[in-house]
Amino acid sequence: MNSSDLSPAPTVRWAASLICLLAALGAMLAASPTEAAAAKVAITKSSSAKNMRQGSQYVVAGRVVNRTARLVRGTVRVTLSKSRKAGPILLGSKKRIAVDAKNRSRFLLAARVPRKVATGKYFRVTCLKAAGKRSCVSNRVTIRPEKQGPKGKPGKTGPTGSTGATGPTGPTGPTGPTGEDGYSAGATTGGDGLFRGIGNGGYDALHYDIRLSYDPATNRFAAGTSTTIEARATQNLSRFSLDFDPNQMTIGDVRVDGQPVPFWLEDLVISPDTTYPDAKLIVDLPRGRWVPDGDTFEVTVAYSGYVEQTTDPDGSWEGWVRYCRSGNPTDPANPNCHGSFTVNEPIGAMSWFPSNNIPYDKATYKIVTTAPSTHFALGTGELSSQVDNGNGTTTWTWESAVPVATYLTTATVAPLTRNLTYTSVTDNSQSPARVMPAYNYIDSAAGPTQAANVEARFAAQQGLLDLFTPMFGPYPIDSAGDIAGWVPQLGYALENQGKSHYAGGSAGPSISAGTQAHEWTHQWFGDAVGPASWLEIWFNEGWATWGAWRFTSPTNPATQWSNNYNNSPPTKWNQPPATVGGDPADLFNTFPSYTRPGMTLEGYRQIVGDAKFFEYAKEIQARFAHDVITTRQAIDLAKEVSGFTGADLALLEDYWQEWLYQSGMPTITPASFGP
Repeated sequence: MNSSDLSPAPTVRWAASLICLLAALGAMLAASPTEAAAAKVAITKSSSAKNMRQGSQYVVAGRVVNRTARLVRGTVRVTLSKSRKAGPILLGSKKRIAVDAKNRSRFLLAARVPRKVATGKYFRVTCLKAAGKRSCVSNRVTIRPEKQGPKGKPGKTGPTGSTGATGPTGPTGPTGPTGEDGYSAGATTGGDGLFRGIGNGGYDALHYDIRLSYDPATNRFAAGTSTTIEARATQNLSRFSLDFDPNQMTIGDVRVDGQPVPFWLEDLVISPDTTYPDAKLIVDLPRGRWVPDGDTFEVTVAYSGYVEQTTDPDGSWEGWVRYCRSGNPTDPANPNCHGSFTVNEPIGAMSWFPSNNIPYDKATYKIVTTAPSTHFALGTGELSSQVDNGNGTTTWTWESAVPVATYLTTATVAPLTRNLTYTSVTDNSQSPARVMPAYNYIDSAAGPTQAANVEARFAAQQGLLDLFTPMFGPYPIDSAGDIAGWVPQLGYALENQGKSHYAGGSAGPSISAGTQAHEWTHQWFGDAVGPASWLEIWFNEGWATWGAWRFTSPTNPATQWSNNYNNSPPTKWNQPPATVGGDPADLFNTFPSYTRPGMTLEGYRQIVGDAKFFEYAKEIQARFAHDVITTRQAIDLAKEVSGFTGADLALLEDYWQEWLYQSGMPTITPASFGP
């Protein structure tokens, strides 16, 4: 998020690239009659990272062919094996893969490497079981150790008593007392150190399939709106919960693996001062349908009605905010509202779809929206289809094979026009250069002045890539773009993954150069590599602040460091960045969450030099791409990359502790280190 509109102050390509191996046609032709029959329904491709780390999650993509004359359904399982046959170590599975007669189908599933698996060389074996037969393809893969970096002395944790999630995928929260037969309810919190009640325990969300039928004129979801979540149990599960604040909407029913189940709503408590009534959806599993640890399951929630935004603890609006060119978006009778502008940070996703709404539980997405053809419906990822239904509505389908945090998703439906001049950008840091779609949209009512301003910012995107990729590594998302909206009362921009959103001002849509540089930096820091908890907000905003400074000129970060260190009043140093003062309402305070973390990174650059600093930035992407990072991991990696030893290494640890955890002005500066 960029705070410049709120106050005066303002990833290597996927670390392990997808590599596809085709099933050998010659072997298929030479197969026995039984094998040939089995090949009529078979996996033909499977791809994922060739290097995987213990405890990390990856996306496995594949294709299935159905040469029979009937619809076929099956299950895909991915395992680790020392041979090319299916092995005993389950990475992930996906049920009910469907392939039409004489057709092909693509699938995506999330695969998580167990932390206890031994490192070394394996085969990743992907098998399809369908029509009573099984076919498999295998890929070589190397399992590498989970990276923690060298251990330094622990820093202060501040008044919250927690520095957030401790592993790359974050905690799943307490499970409570063991129930009957070893099954129990998942925790109704994910253990965030700042927003206490968000998230849920007992499962990992793997994939979201969101189906929206939306009327912008009434701001209502019609019947047929639903969210299906594919998840994997992380304990023997008899009950679980989701974050969902229906407000005026009605929940039709909840189904697990296609069967209706009991459910109810409870309060979601963020802090002693903030409670969201009836925003925790409890799903009860009847005995006999409990989910064993490690098994996948699907939960579908159907809902409809008037959609309301979420009001954050600091009073700002987020989530499904009405798209109003003037007047109050919270007024249902406002005649100048034309749809939605979805900006979810930190917890607004719960206003429009049920989820495990905590930063560390990233997942893949499919978002399908039916809306009037006069509007455009955006979604997370890449546009896979746009179908005119012949009745004045269009259905847009967006899919992301790259994992996304809930707060970075979007489903904006608004009167937008796509810019047809700037529809792609090129990452020249790769060989060969990678051309990616750029989804650039502007409000259809923009005047000539606003349109020219925004057009200039669309034109600047290639320059931003050319500036940042040598510093941070290849662009880490599969697409790019900027959305220039017209929702002046919202008052901020947000780095929605691959589609940064800018709310504009009273005169119309606008994007400033500095804000654009800020949001594009977020695509590496915050989006590709995200915060393990909201106590890591300093990581997101510190890097984005530094990127916007560097965009101005090579010397500007040092100038900003000096000006702020020498001229900021003592009161500005009271809130430590890595504790947020223990108050969710202070999450976006400008100096502690943006400026001071930007100074921390700039100070580190001055201490270690440009080469080591940019090595640090790229190594963050290499080790944590499409996952999350804790403050401790960020500090440890900075120390490792520095190459320091002895007293210098100890002083560098103290530097990070002072700048991130100390209340008051830090005394350790770049000048404290020798030449």
